[in-house]
Amino acid sequence: MINTDRAPLIKGLLSYHEEGNALFHMPGHKQDPHGILHSLLGNVLKLDVTEIPGTDNLHYPEEILKESMDLLTGAMRSAESRYLVNGSTGGILAMVMGCFRPGDRVLVQRDCHQSVYNAISLSGIEPVFISPGSNEEFGIPTAIEAGTVVRAIASNIGLKGLILTSPSYFGVSPDLQAISEVCSRNGLKLLVDEAHGSHFYFGDDLPMTAMDCGAAVSVLSFHKTLPALTQGSVINLGKDASEEDMDRIRHYLRVFQTSSPSYVLMASLESARMIMETEGRERLKGLKSMIEGFSESIRDIPELRLLSNEDLKGLQKDYTRLVLNTPLGGNFLSDLLRRDYGIQAEMAMGNNIVFLGSCFDDEGMYHRLSAAILDLDMKGLFKESLSGRISTGVSKLPSPVISIPEREALFEGWEEVTFEMAEGRICAERITPYPPGVPVLMTGELVSRDAVEHLMRLEESGANILKSRSGGRGTIAVII
Repeated sequence: MINTDRAPLIKGLLSYHEEGNALFHMPGHKQDPHGILHSLLGNVLKLDVTEIPGTDNLHYPEEILKESMDLLTGAMRSAESRYLVNGSTGGILAMVMGCFRPGDRVLVQRDCHQSVYNAISLSGIEPVFISPGSNEEFGIPTAIEAGTVVRAIASNIGLKGLILTSPSYFGVSPDLQAISEVCSRNGLKLLVDEAHGSHFYFGDDLPMTAMDCGAAVSVLSFHKTLPALTQGSVINLGKDASEEDMDRIRHYLRVFQTSSPSYVLMASLESARMIMETEGRERLKGLKSMIEGFSESIRDIPELRLLSNEDLKGLQKDYTRLVLNTPLGGNFLSDLLRRDYGIQAEMAMGNNIVFLGSCFDDEGMYHRLSAAILDLDMKGLFKESLSGRISTGVSKLPSPVISIPEREALFEGWEEVTFEMAEGRICAERITPYPPGVPVLMTGELVSRDAVEHLMRLEESGANILKSRSGGRGTIAVII
């Protein structure tokens, strides 16, 4: 046995594995409890090679990688699908840079992932932000509605496209078919961040996919919900995408991805596609049954609510993602489940806690979660905390006001001030609660009163807020 005292990362990772937690978080392989990936990938060191005769080249595929990605294209029902080894971020940067020119006006969902904001900063497009709907009872954003897109098009001339997310971190998807038809009628390119929806392509009773709805481009994080290694993602070029856009996207994939792609990652993407094509439907049916069993087991606890389609006014929820609303603060409940019951959730926000299901789950995980929730109920914890529901969540993000382009603002001097002193100043950093990874403020944005109050509420809720420059609680870096 090798001594890991001089290898703190390895030691920490092995220590987490040895805790034996029920893993309700990504990656979707859930550490391969059934040994299926191990049977395919075996000793990964044997797969860790480079571009030599016989192994092909990701950026110029002609042989085994082309054949592998042709099979992926069939599974994704796209014109062309490619492996991403720099996560979905690299794909999102490539699709935005490839589809739009600097100065193009583009509708952008306000609560898009921070990678979309990176793409806005680098590409020089002019974003026109539109907000998703919200569910006040749960205190969460839901999805963009087709009517919102129609009104935004009517109010803004010269729009070139729409960038949106489907599904959200809470598993909520818009009516993509209706939105795609609106975009098509108005000559807008539809780009979709499908990072959390890779499994939609392989199952039933799930929201529609971007490719089936006619989107120009979409990006999927296979590793989030499918049995692929972390960072393994896919980009889909739609059947209606122009050849000129596809050519530019291929160029930017070479720009934003490493020139030494991991063959282990690509092999895991191939294995995930193969497993889901052959076994995915049945495995997802089994997962649905396990989730329904869990839902039924806690149905009689009046203080608890699980987000469902009935809460979403015509939008559709991904059944594999459990959003549980309780009187307890989500972060408090998440810590309690980990400490006392060996259960690790995916994320918490307000009074919500999110559990990520995958087709590699086993029934024991859900029995364990059910037993923990029932035990907490028996102890009266939910009843005692009922008054806490008044702070159920933060549902509306402040509207961004860009004062200085980020690439210019980064060269300005800055200082750290309190929230109260920051109002009216220009932000000198990115401030991003993670998860879900949606920026509240970007470098170069005006710090509004709404932004200050939003950040205060987040801090009070115990959210994990990532700040690129300032240090303590209650402070922001602003331009001098």
